[in-house]
Amino acid sequence: MKELTPEFQDHLDGEVTALCNCWQIHRTDGVIMGFTDHDRDIVFDTITHHAHTGLEASDVETTSSLTPDNHEIAGALSSAAISEADIAARIYDGARVAHYIVNWSAPGERVRMHTYLISEITREDGAFRAELKSIAALLDQIRTRRYERHCSARLGDGDCGVDLTAGLTDTGTIAEIVGETIWHVADLPERVEGWYAGGLVSLPDDGGKNLQIVSDRRLENGNRSFEFWSAPVEAVSAQDAFSVTPGCDKRFETCRKKFANGLNFRGFPHMPTAEFISAYASNARNMDGGPLFE
Repeated sequence: MKELTPEFQDHLDGEVTALCNCWQIHRTDGVIMGFTDHDRDIVFDTITHHAHTGLEASDVETTSSLTPDNHEIAGALSSAAISEADIAARIYDGARVAHYIVNWSAPGERVRMHTYLISEITREDGAFRAELKSIAALLDQIRTRRYERHCSARLGDGDCGVDLTAGLTDTGTIAEIVGETIWHVADLPERVEGWYAGGLVSLPDDGGKNLQIVSDRRLENGNRSFEFWSAPVEAVSAQDAFSVTPGCDKRFETCRKKFANGLNFRGFPHMPTAEFISAYASNARNMDGGPLFE
């Protein structure tokens, strides 16, 4: 239940109101940014909520259950506010957004309506669009192991146990930049095609940000073609050096054959599938009592 001050309640009960929306973005690095859809800046809690940002919000539907509510805000990119470089650097990941209804003629009269988490923020044609979810989304995160066929560990972490520094981290150079997310690379050791798919590329001057590889193909000239999910934060050029780790598709067969790490597999590869319920004996199948999984 929202608690309103008597002054704000009187304002809402009046025949004419002076209301606007204000949003505060609280980034994980401690930076707080304010925005409003009013035509003048609104200041409260020592935070200036800037107008003239082209900010607009979608309708929001609030439920009484634990299902996360969805919301969306959009606005113009500005070097003084949300920049394209900041979005590319992913500094808004995990940021919280507080939404207020404010009496713009007396900003002390206000009420916080919702607190959201930034789920995804994208930019296009000089504008940004942020998808927001209510903090109930925090309850939807996986904190413990789940009973599932694939591995729940991350390659190289403490649960996985694979030592990526023991001959599994390779170095190479960029031979050609084909597109924003496609490189042709050279000077890598001989590996089978697809070895690096799902792996990570690290650039020395990219602020510690890793690029995840979508596909890895071998080219006729001996080089390889890497395609990434996203473009690098900093500009890159041919002959730049990088390091790369292999990919893992979380399957037991991959863990055992590619990394010789089957004993540490953190999934349940022998769990029955939905088709197992309707399985029946057949002369076309080998029913000698041997193992179902190699």
